[in-house]
Amino acid sequence: MWGMCEACGYPSLKDLINQNSDYLLNDISLNLQRLSQHPQAPRVLTVMLIHSDCSLLPLVRDIVQDVLTALDLSYDHTAALFCSVLHALMKALARWFPSSRCTAREPSKSENRTKDQEEFNIGQFLLDYRKQKKLAEGIGIENDMEDIEDSDVPPAFEPASVDDIGDPDVKKELPNHLQITKNVMERCIHLLSHPNLRLRLKVLDILELCITVLSELENELLPMAHRCWPALLQRLTADDPLAVLRAFRVLCILGETCGEFLRRRVSKEVLPKLSLSLLRQAPVSARAGPVYSHTLAFKLQLAALQGLGSLCQRLDLGEEDLDKVCEACLLYLSCRQPVRLQEACLSVFRHLIHLDPDTFWFILNELHCPSDFTPPHPDLQPVRLAGMGRPRDEYTDNVVKLLQEEFESTRTSVPSSR
Repeated sequence: MWGMCEACGYPSLKDLINQNSDYLLNDISLNLQRLSQHPQAPRVLTVMLIHSDCSLLPLVRDIVQDVLTALDLSYDHTAALFCSVLHALMKALARWFPSSRCTAREPSKSENRTKDQEEFNIGQFLLDYRKQKKLAEGIGIENDMEDIEDSDVPPAFEPASVDDIGDPDVKKELPNHLQITKNVMERCIHLLSHPNLRLRLKVLDILELCITVLSELENELLPMAHRCWPALLQRLTADDPLAVLRAFRVLCILGETCGEFLRRRVSKEVLPKLSLSLLRQAPVSARAGPVYSHTLAFKLQLAALQGLGSLCQRLDLGEEDLDKVCEACLLYLSCRQPVRLQEACLSVFRHLIHLDPDTFWFILNELHCPSDFTPPHPDLQPVRLAGMGRPRDEYTDNVVKLLQEEFESTRTSVPSSR
């Protein structure tokens, strides 16, 4: 192909493809109808999508519909071939139309924590507390009411004109790339239950890209996510460990784009099964030998722990759900667990601490408290935590590691058990 580019005077493969795309796509469309005689046609389309740019989009829409039609007519025989085409298509759309949700940088945990420490003022906190206490006792309410009466009254609400609202019965036509994405995502619903594991993994990759492209349009994404949920739930709770891990990644992407929509479903349908599974398997993995890391049970545990922390954080789960996760994961802080499970568990607690630092500081210090908190004034009551003075046990190393990493005030030198 590079030789053809040089001979014909094209500066790159992209220019060669783009300037001849109408001929290529016409030939591919004809050969898709005779796939048994021309099995290379989908692969040629895949390579075109990899090396072209968004100028190809207006021509692609019709041929994508041909691909989806061919897939509908023969899921069993052509699914693997056409899924490679759809994967290349969605990668191209994600590249051509990057989502602002994915490109926006989230502030790091250390930046948030530093900012919170700078803004916190103990004097102002006590003044606010005194004011709230007076209000609770009924002191100063009259003055507040006078302030409210004297304040400016906001202008009355002015309803929008009919011209601004538009006709509610007429739905705007979606841009080409979003309509294509919806059509592809609809096929993923059926293919998520395919008996071939490799195909299910490929479909989960396609679904992840579909969610990324559709994330800009919540009104279109939420109905599609609702339709995909039953099939995705099966991959999360009753599938091969590789599919579980990939499904967690899809779920995390969904959580970033429609967290409120998913929170209740995950709380009711995913977390109870995962927590129970982790609790039941923890004693087994703690007693197991080195061969255990090659078993299916270990891979399932690892997949669950690797995805659980980010899932909780992205969906901003409530206190009750966080308690379930904490109860299921505490056992994996034991040094008797396989090293990879301990590392995955530490990552879960790092996410949980980001969500609720006070609660998890207290939980960790109840297990083992490496510091002696002496009150700065004799009138203050001494602090007593269950972990104070407790001898070293199987949880000490990982608890101290979390406290030293995540809470600056608890850094202390603790001798290693080794």
